[in-house]
Amino acid sequence: MRKNSRHWRRTVAKAPKFHLESLDPRALLSVALHHGLLTIGGTEAADIINVSVDPAGADLVVDLNGQAFNFDLSLLRGLRINTRGGDDAVTIADGVLLDATIRGGSGNDSLDGGDGDDVLRGDSGDDSLSGGLGDDRERGDAGDDELSGGDGDDALDGGAGDDTESGDAGDDRCRGGAGSDSVDGGAGNDEVRGDAGDDSLDGGEGNDSLHGGAGNDDETGDLGDDELDGDAGNDQLHGGDGADDLDGGAGDDTETGDEGESRVAQGTTTCMAATGTMI
Repeated sequence: MRKNSRHWRRTVAKAPKFHLESLDPRALLSVALHHGLLTIGGTEAADIINVSVDPAGADLVVDLNGQAFNFDLSLLRGLRINTRGGDDAVTIADGVLLDATIRGGSGNDSLDGGDGDDVLRGDSGDDSLSGGLGDDRERGDAGDDELSGGDGDDALDGGAGDDTESGDAGDDRCRGGAGSDSVDGGAGNDEVRGDAGDDSLDGGEGNDSLHGGAGNDDETGDLGDDELDGDAGNDQLHGGDGADDLDGGAGDDTETGDEGESRVAQGTTTCMAATGTMI
């Protein structure tokens, strides 16, 4: 945190721990700086928390519900934000390189990571999570959540609920969790899993591995040499371009592919050729 007083700045630099709390008993915000870790605590109401770097590149600017505070970047090594209850919005702007851990708590939250390797957790509620740059980890938990990995090699887990996930660029690991999920690996060599529920899986560009899990799933390999496994249920598998491996698994499955693809069938399988000869 920065003020104009030279003496005050010298004191903060030496202090091992610093606290800031609002005086409103109904909505208690807290900030703690301890050994380089900046911890921000929200309230049970709907909070808006924005984190950015000032134009000079010297300070981290934290805006808590319209009240801004500056922190010397040279003193910081990471961020931890817990918004607690309410429908909260947390945005870490482009250019913030610190690794951040953000928890939404209860409520329908919007959590946007910055350019570091972030950990985002929506907790209960219908949440929107976006990792931004870096190798991020995201978990939606209970609720119908939207997860976006952004650039980097990300790990996404929707948790319970009917979730929508996009790995975006990078070699991502995407898992729908319980519920009927829509999961797109995006560009890169991705691992996409539907788990329980009737899921829609798309590998996107790259050599991807798709696993439907239990339920009647719809899988599309798209571009690249992909592996599609329907697992249990009556599944539809579409290989797309490339030399793909299709395994419907248990159940009555439909497999569609292009030339050069191999298929393994269990149960009743209907094979349809898009181009070329089916095996």
